[in-house]
Amino acid sequence: MPVYRKKPVEVNVWLWDRECGVNKPLGAFPLWLQTALQKRPSEMGAFWFNGVTWVVSTLEGPHLVSYGNYLIQGVNGELFSCDPEIFEKTYEYVREF
Repeated sequence: MPVYRKKPVEVNVWLWDRECGVNKPLGAFPLWLQTALQKRPSEMGAFWFNGVTWVVSTLEGPHLVSYGNYLIQGVNGELFSCDPEIFEKTYEYVREF
């Protein structure tokens, strides 16, 4: 039976905490997240507040984002939310840019 290892890829990450959702200017976010915040909810890679909670448009459809989750931009520009426990098991720090 063949065994495969996931290729190492670098992704953009932002920790979405309670301070992010409150009166933070758009320029305080990285460019890739600023772009996501300006997209329409129907667009792939959009990130928006639906009046109750934050939502990200993923490849599988809209997903709710909890405070404390990591927002991740994948290799094709797609966005997704990741629980901190899974994030810590899956990703390692590479560098700042």
